[in-house]
Amino acid sequence: AIIDNIRDCQIVISFGMGWRIYQDLRASSITPIVTDKENVVAAVEAYLKGELANRTDKLH
Repeated sequence: AIIDNIRDCQIVISFGMGWRIYQDLRASSITPIVTDKENVVAAVEAYLKGELANRTDKLH
């Protein structure tokens, strides 16, 4: 399973994500963040500043 490959991660930031993987990440104590930022650097910078919104409305 994909979770097995990222068990050492604390956070996953993604532009898109399905409900199931979102729930699986949370169940594995990994914080999923769905963003509307397409640029990786911008997303990480916003996260580090505490300004990255978790856009769960983008889950599919």
